[in-house]
Amino acid sequence: MMEEQISKIAKQAKEEIINSKDANSLNEVRIKYLGKKGEITSILRGMGSLTPEQRPVIGEMINKVRDEIETAIKNAEKEIKNRELI
Repeated sequence: MMEEQISKIAKQAKEEIINSKDANSLNEVRIKYLGKKGEITSILRGMGSLTPEQRPVIGEMINKVRDEIETAIKNAEKEIKNRELI
């Protein structure tokens, strides 16, 4: 199911963000999930194949996950910058 796939992507992305040690590795995570050919983007492109009933549910879920990933990346960027200053 698509819901399971989205949950799995969210979990993987958050783990990779936590494990990112520097800005470069964090940027790689951003590209992997949010880039043009990223996992979130590919799900959004596949939404046309969903039934009209599924679209709002999956759309809301994927948007929430995308926002969570973006927020986690921003927080990790701040932490990395703070570590570099010390």
